Amino acid sequence: MKKEGSKLRCASLALFTKAAHELAMTSLVGACFFSLTSGCVLFRPTSPVLHEPNCDLSPVLAVQLPAYIDTLSAIPRDRTIAENGKYVDDGTRSADDMKEFFYVKKGDVEYQFQLFFNEGSAIRFYESWKRDHPVFRETTVDGCSACVHFTEQPRSDPEGGSTPMGYYISRASFRLHNVLIRVTAQDNKPQSDTLTNAIKDLAQMLNGALSTPR
Repeated sequence: MKKEGSKLRCASLALFTKAAHELAMTSLVGACFFSLTSGCVLFRPTSPVLHEPNCDLSPVLAVQLPAYIDTLSAIPRDRTIAENGKYVDDGTRSADDMKEFFYVKKGDVEYQFQLFFNEGSAIRFYESWKRDHPVFRETTVDGCSACVHFTEQPRSDPEGGSTPMGYYISRASFRLHNVLIRVTAQDNKPQSDTLTNAIKDLAQMLNGALSTPR
């Protein structure tokens, strides 16, 4: 009797283990099927597609600038965020030793200017900018730094399939002593002269506003 009872318990345990295993496998297969058929976004990329840029940074780095830039007031602006060390919307003191902050818009190109009271703050912000978007190439000339970022092709949202969109965003960042400038251009192809031409325009702006005699 004891042997028969033991056999029954072993058989019951084996059946229970088998049933639990089958249930677990069924749940796993069901979860995978649901992921594939419901448009699950877990395996869909969200980061933009990266392309190598076609860009020349030299025109801006060739501009002869003073070692310390006191103001960018000679550059026309479309939107001002901070001026004289204060935010224009509420008059509070701007953060991180930022003296001036404004944008210039020209067609599909946007220029972001930030002037700092000291070069150390500009360097910290520049290093942060490099982490915002992957850097393709960086150059340093006479204490000034510049980098061109990878051209980014944004994707649609995961629910829409994460499909690459039909436009491209290219960027270049400059730290010119205590000034930061980011140039952002949008185009309909990955290899374009739009950013290079925007950098040439930036060099002309700086030449007219800040250039020092050679």
